[in-house]
Amino acid sequence: MAASSYQIALESLSPEHQEVVKLVGRHASERIAPLAADVDATGEFPAELYKQCHELGLIGLLVPEEDGGVAAPLLAVCLIYEELARASAALAVVVSNSVESVVPLARFANAAVRTEFLERVLVHGDIPCFALTEPSAGSDATAITTRATRTDAGWVLNGRKVFITNGARGGLFTVIAVTDPEARKSRRLSAFVVDRNAEGFSIGASESTMGLRGSPLTELIFDDVRLPETSLLGEVGQGLPIMMDQLNERGLVRRPSALEFVSMRRRGLSRTRASGDSSVTRSPTFRPSSSCWPTWRSGQRLPAGSPLPRGERTTPAGQTRTC
Repeated sequence: MAASSYQIALESLSPEHQEVVKLVGRHASERIAPLAADVDATGEFPAELYKQCHELGLIGLLVPEEDGGVAAPLLAVCLIYEELARASAALAVVVSNSVESVVPLARFANAAVRTEFLERVLVHGDIPCFALTEPSAGSDATAITTRATRTDAGWVLNGRKVFITNGARGGLFTVIAVTDPEARKSRRLSAFVVDRNAEGFSIGASESTMGLRGSPLTELIFDDVRLPETSLLGEVGQGLPIMMDQLNERGLVRRPSALEFVSMRRRGLSRTRASGDSSVTRSPTFRPSSSCWPTWRSGQRLPAGSPLPRGERTTPAGQTRTC
């Protein structure tokens, strides 16, 4: 039997990283999977499961070794996420968001406080969050209105963020805010680190979601939050590059929700083959036919609740199929 793409990817790693992925897989099967249904049923944050992942060193996957991290290759990170998602998609989101949210602290934090920030996350278990989205700024992140105003002592932060992953449990928040509204878009934004206990900072309500219910999406409120100069990440006006660095990292390695379905398919096929029923592997994959597209594109208005129109196509074998 030909090796699966997962097996090929795994075997391309060093023996050390292969063992790490396998260790996470065993832990996910034995310790996480039995509790996954309860996490989704209750919607409670999986604090104990997060603690276990923290103790395994997973939160430092993308942090350089000299800063106390693991510096794992991206392929290994992807496979670790898949192993977590195979057991619990909600926990995979919680962990992956933390793994990626610590990266701005490691790369851009002021040298005077970087060690403190990283120790809080990697040693003491504080949960890092990345706060970007606002009610009027989602896909267009440069439209955010949260404002940081410079003072003699540092900065004052005002605004509101929404849908912040892990926000209800976060300890350190990387917040993107406007520092110069008159500057060009590439220089309008800056990034700041906000402590959960900062005066004027409050945690709002968490959203009620249909899935991934153990991963909270939360509102954050900043009301005259006073920040020291050392809270600035990078330089003034560097918020957009920091934001894009973060989003690019996520785009490369974080798709745990999709990986959950990939893993479910892998498990299903394994069980089917083990049972001796190969009918699933013989089933043709559905491919929409362009001959049916005009039916969908005609602009026809249908009464609410009515069935969608269907079309017919002729297969190469001369059979008529409904699509």
